[in-house]
Amino acid sequence: MDFFHKFATNETIKGGENGPHAMVSALRWILSGPIATNADEGVVILDSMGIQEPSDEVHGTNSFLKGSIHCDGSRYVVELPWINNVKMLPDNFELASTRLQQTERAMLKNPDVATAYRQSLKDYLDNNIIEEIDKDKGKEGNIWYLPHRMVVREDNSTTKFRIVFDGSAKYKGISLNEYLDAGPALQSDMVGVLLRFRLYSIAVQADIMKMFLQIGLKEKDRDVTRFLWKDLSKHKLHVYRFNRVCFGLTCLPFLAMAVIRHHPELTKEVHPEAARIVENNIYIDDVLLSMENQEAARRMIKELNNLMESGGFKLAKWASNGNSVLSDIAVEKRATTDNREILRTLGLHWNRERDKFTFVALNTENEKNLRAKILFQKLWQAGIDWDEPFTCSIAKDRCKWKREAKNLWEIKIPHCLILPPVEETNSIELHVYGDASKWAYGATITLPRLELMTALIAAKLVGFIKNSLAIRIKRVICWTDSQIVFSWIRSEAKNWKPSLRNRNPAILLVAELASKLNYCRLWWEGPPSLLNHGPCENTSEEHTQYPDALEERYLQQTGKSDGMVPPVCKKLSTCIEAKARTERELILIEELNEAELYWMIAVQNETFGDEKSLLMKGKLSENSRLIHLTPFTDEFGVIRVGGRLQQSNLLYQHKHPVILPNKHNITDLIIQGEHKHQWHAGVEQTLAALRKILDTERESGVKSVLRRCVVCRKENARCLNQIMAPLPMNRLVETHAFDNVRIDFAGLLYVKEGRTISKIYICLFTCMATRAIHLEPTSDMTAQSFLAAFRRFISRRGKPSVVHTDNFRTFKLAEKYIQDLFRGDEKQKIQRR
Repeated sequence: MDFFHKFATNETIKGGENGPHAMVSALRWILSGPIATNADEGVVILDSMGIQEPSDEVHGTNSFLKGSIHCDGSRYVVELPWINNVKMLPDNFELASTRLQQTERAMLKNPDVATAYRQSLKDYLDNNIIEEIDKDKGKEGNIWYLPHRMVVREDNSTTKFRIVFDGSAKYKGISLNEYLDAGPALQSDMVGVLLRFRLYSIAVQADIMKMFLQIGLKEKDRDVTRFLWKDLSKHKLHVYRFNRVCFGLTCLPFLAMAVIRHHPELTKEVHPEAARIVENNIYIDDVLLSMENQEAARRMIKELNNLMESGGFKLAKWASNGNSVLSDIAVEKRATTDNREILRTLGLHWNRERDKFTFVALNTENEKNLRAKILFQKLWQAGIDWDEPFTCSIAKDRCKWKREAKNLWEIKIPHCLILPPVEETNSIELHVYGDASKWAYGATITLPRLELMTALIAAKLVGFIKNSLAIRIKRVICWTDSQIVFSWIRSEAKNWKPSLRNRNPAILLVAELASKLNYCRLWWEGPPSLLNHGPCENTSEEHTQYPDALEERYLQQTGKSDGMVPPVCKKLSTCIEAKARTERELILIEELNEAELYWMIAVQNETFGDEKSLLMKGKLSENSRLIHLTPFTDEFGVIRVGGRLQQSNLLYQHKHPVILPNKHNITDLIIQGEHKHQWHAGVEQTLAALRKILDTERESGVKSVLRRCVVCRKENARCLNQIMAPLPMNRLVETHAFDNVRIDFAGLLYVKEGRTISKIYICLFTCMATRAIHLEPTSDMTAQSFLAAFRRFISRRGKPSVVHTDNFRTFKLAEKYIQDLFRGDEKQKIQRR
């Protein structure tokens, strides 16, 4: 960072307040900015349209709603949903003041923003949405100032400027939103709302005018919604607070939808049909409905207006594809757009004149996202980092995807699902198609399992569509092109039919055929068989054949701790029952015991077949290899040890272990499983755990299996020892003691003299030939102390020929001192006495 300014420039591109920033430098573009922790979650999870169960959180909000919502006569008033362990809020006036200064600088740069700010606050004051208060009033710990800024939306024709308050702004590590419960999502499923919007020919949509600001806030919670304001033309600082719920609070959507759902419950007896529309056909503040004819639509509009106005809400931006539906609606309350024909409807483009959708999220948008996910998947599988170029194949796929994405805008989908006249519609059928490919779900699991998951999703989608449409559907038919899946599904589900691959519309989602989607009759009309009004017939009555006997290869692993023989359990039950297992993934204890018992009997029949036949007749030969074990057969036909422990309190399998042969694959697998269950213990512990099994040479068999255990061989392997270098000559030459010496310090040690405790060190001298040791105590490790110890050593042991030390600074300083002492010019300074 010391030289960052030398190659950085002032040319930057900002991606919003919390978005990435790009800066031009001598090293080309530099990217910076925060990354959300769940940024990639939407890429890897499955699309949840109709296949996820509804959240249980919604059912736990009734107690809160009953005590926190009431009507004051003109509008609903709510209280904030505080978290139980809320603490006193700190005074964040300083933070709000600093953010206000930033807002003032933004207004100086853009006069339009300043004008919009003043006009918005004036409207708030005139409509009693906010009120001015004294800064010093209020209960300490229950006051919070909300920073705010102006958001400019160029694409919005009615509300171009909007003041947004920051409830997540932190002061001293605390924010207001952290103390508020966000609550569950109470709004209706968007896909369900769109399905009901498409049900009948006459479509109507409206918008709840300033829905959030029409809900009052209780007096006790208003001081936490304070904010500061200073007009540029004046210098007085104003303190305001909200009388209504405000933008920026994390609980705002929950409170608003709670009120919207609460109000129809109180008025359903007066306006039953309108109450049903409000409960099911509102997504946030958008109202979407479809009716059979224009007269019914006009009647429903009148009921909706009456119902919503009784709760303090007003409906505006009315739009419809019927010519006379909006005849009773004032012009100023109708939708106005730049293009009179095109209207945005929950992310869709609705052409009211042609009554068609473009870029529909129900179908084509999901396909577009799927192609993008497949492209990401290929990048991850290829191990390409973010700053590395694409491979040729991936670059080709990306260019193809970009070209085909442009064609999606050309797709137009009719709005109406049930064409008029509705009374002439005899019956309604629902056909659901499912398909899978290795790219759509991933290549880590087998294709039949993918197809089975597709069938499950299709079944869940059926229930979702039936509940969303709330109309009588005569029959439901689900199609799949996988014969394996057809055999896996339980036989009583007779409506599940296999479909030939080239007649399955779902294949278009996973076969990368988006460029042909707009002209594909299979996608829009389904297979030709749907045009025939006769009953659907099975294309095949074949059943998957299962072997009569289990092969040993199905025993992948044993040991109950890690799911012993799950394939065996599934295969065994299939052979016995001759039908598919239930859709259950968990292995039960009973299934494990059955599988283990099956293999033990199979091994005994193979190895001890003759002995077992004689034993069951009571005529076991005295020369039998099992006679010394006093064997017997139990109620299941398993040969067990008789022994002398019948009167003990041990478990039955411990008193009478099963007899298994040594050097058999099944025996080895059982030993391996118990060995893993004991966390790769030794021979004795594994033998103790195998008391319920007794083979003819049990200990040798366990040793043989453990010797082949890869984990144990790795853990018990001997490390490679480095070959030692040859000994130096000083260690081998025969000479007197301490002629070749190594020196080092040891310590520190504490010495007590009377009441005084002092530190000492030991200067250690060791002979390199005889390994004799000489110790000299020193008060410290300075060169002066070392030279004194060295002098005492020489006086006692004699002058050494060679001295070895490490590079400790004391030794290097002593070496320099001795060399200076014996140089020629230093000798002249020595005077004799």
